[in-house]
Amino acid sequence: MKIDFSQPIKNFDGTPAQYQEKVLTLATVCALSLNSSKPSDAMESVQRGNLAMTLFKGGVIDITPEDCSSCRSILHEAWAPAIVAQAYKMLDPDTVRES
Repeated sequence: MKIDFSQPIKNFDGTPAQYQEKVLTLATVCALSLNSSKPSDAMESVQRGNLAMTLFKGGVIDITPEDCSSCRSILHEAWAPAIVAQAYKMLDPDTVRES
């Protein structure tokens, strides 16, 4: 599945959110999430680290559904709900229902 990881995360007013004086993107959100929670073993650590480095580059990246699921499953551990909701929608629009 091809996803544009350069998509910006937005503030409540629609302006691009900032992180360390740069626009916060889906790439940053996913990469930092993958790197922030404790993996269950060394192999998972290597897989997450490799995926995080790939995603952090941004742009359109072809990832597997399993990699997408890995990102989605830990977003809530590192980010606020408004960021998680946007990232979920960017990663898989069909999984998020609008209120």
